[in-house]
Amino acid sequence: FVEPLLGGAVALSKQAAPPGYYIHEVGGAAMGKQASESVVDPDNRLWGCRNVLVVDGACWPTSAWQSPTLTMMAIARRACSRALSSRGG
Repeated sequence: FVEPLLGGAVALSKQAAPPGYYIHEVGGAAMGKQASESVVDPDNRLWGCRNVLVVDGACWPTSAWQSPTLTMMAIARRACSRALSSRGG
């Protein structure tokens, strides 16, 4: 199912798992303490647009060794709790 989408861009082997099967891609919207060095703040709020939360693996600066699902769930829960607290809820 992948070959028509990727064309000749990726070398595929009959024995290889499809792209994304073994890896957990994260990053792209790194969390940090300064807007000049990150995309979201320590509360997962997008710098410059405070009502947008990034709560998936995009806020990670690097990849973990094992499956990131539970950590992503914890980050999402913490971000939601902080967002509710900031609204008085």
